[in-house]
Amino acid sequence: MRRRSGTLSPLRASARSHLLKLGMATSKPQFFDTADPESMLPPALEAQWSADGVPLPPVPNLRRLPSPAPHRILVKAVNWLGDLVMSGPALHAIHDMFPGAHLSVLVRRDLASFFDGALWVDEVIPYRLRGGVAGLLDQFSIIKLIRAGRFDLAVVFPSSFQSALWVTLAGVQRRAGYVADRRGFMLTHKVAPRADVERVHQAHHWLVMVGETIGAEGAIEAAYGPAKEWPPERYAALADILADRHGAECVLVGGIDDRPQCEQIAARCRSGALVAAAETTVGELIGLLSLCHGFAGNDSGCMHLAGALGVPSVAIFGSTNPARTGPMGPHCRIIYRALECSPCLERTCRFGHYNCLRDIAAEEVAGALEESGVFS
Repeated sequence: MRRRSGTLSPLRASARSHLLKLGMATSKPQFFDTADPESMLPPALEAQWSADGVPLPPVPNLRRLPSPAPHRILVKAVNWLGDLVMSGPALHAIHDMFPGAHLSVLVRRDLASFFDGALWVDEVIPYRLRGGVAGLLDQFSIIKLIRAGRFDLAVVFPSSFQSALWVTLAGVQRRAGYVADRRGFMLTHKVAPRADVERVHQAHHWLVMVGETIGAEGAIEAAYGPAKEWPPERYAALADILADRHGAECVLVGGIDDRPQCEQIAARCRSGALVAAAETTVGELIGLLSLCHGFAGNDSGCMHLAGALGVPSVAIFGSTNPARTGPMGPHCRIIYRALECSPCLERTCRFGHYNCLRDIAAEEVAGALEESGVFS
């Protein structure tokens, strides 16, 4: 959102180049249930933080990469926007471990602009992967691109068989990643996922992998379904509250699948709202979010980007677990109803009521934004 009464803030020149570093903030997110502020929250939400708000990450069993040191490194990036943000600390750890190496990232074409301005990444290799016979041709092209890069180390962030197969057929001699999807025989530096890691924030999933396969040390210094989506009428009510109280103008962001819901929200708003969903590339979305005074939204890629950019954010959680996938930025608040059935991690509510989301009122989210200093 931005204030209608004021001038639009100039774009911060450093916002893009430092996006992933901003995603490693040390500040402890604020977990609270506005329906009962004095109630105790589930231990899982607090378990990974000390009393002083210092993260308590799982400790990787470091395994240094044998000599020689790699000169050309390929990282196969993850396939979702939110995961790109959360895997950022692991990507930084690889860069910091081998600062003299050429670092390339293989990423889906529609996500490639996420790395706009990330000057520490030497090369972004975008690819497309269609269905059917065309998809087979795309895979041959991907393998050819990898082979042409003459990489001597590939680090595979996704856990799919396919991503490991590409770097294997391309002839990369050293290949690191998780043992999953029956692909272990294709990896030269591998580790099984740890149960303790899978219980804490998902950023550690990739951090521990790069630590235990190639010795890279790092730290988190700080569309799913209706069970994850706050109802459109609540967003519309929130936009009207903020417009009435503060003259705020709201911009609705998201992807192509979010466009119909955003249009519903805009139609319900008395104050009006701008619909930018499906109108921006990832890089343009980063620029747009960096101009905003605040953000409120579901557990989504946009939420992770806003938090990583340092935009004061209120994250609304329903079926998913904020201890695993909460925003990592320094100015984030999380509203989460700890119902007996939560987190269920389901796309739809098996009881049909969606109370974990419907019990969160627009007034509560507006209050959280106000308390975060967005309008001060």
